[in-house]
Amino acid sequence: MPSTVNTDDIADTVCIVLDIFRTTTSIVTAIANGCKAVIPVLSIDEAQKLAAAMGPVLIAGERQSLKLPGCDFGNSPFDFSQEKVHDQTIIMTTNNGTIAIKAAERAHRTFIGSFINAGAVCYQAKRFGKDILIICAGTDGLFSLEDALCAGLLVR
Repeated sequence: MPSTVNTDDIADTVCIVLDIFRTTTSIVTAIANGCKAVIPVLSIDEAQKLAAAMGPVLIAGERQSLKLPGCDFGNSPFDFSQEKVHDQTIIMTTNNGTIAIKAAERAHRTFIGSFINAGAVCYQAKRFGKDILIICAGTDGLFSLEDALCAGLLVR
């Protein structure tokens, strides 16, 4: 869970962040469909300010699985089709996943994990020869079975 990550003690750690039903699977899908970058932020205000400073970008915003007003996308992997995201930069804020990603900011390296990229994430994470920390986003600060299931697959 993101709240249990000691952000001062992960500089020599490789982190893998999981928020299976939404955020991390959406990010992996967007990148697979040609998105240039996904920038995680903690709030819609931060997303809008960053978007204004960067120029033309798309905003993905979600709270409680609902798309936020004024956003181009919610947080479903189905939103991030190639037609919509190819060659685009997306700023994303979500209820759980972006909080977990931000908790890993000080890590030596952070990977975005999901069932659809599990093998590649494990291969890349092992290459660094460092301790690996899997951060399960959970749901509203609570245990999430789907995140734990994917974490188990990554450990295996």
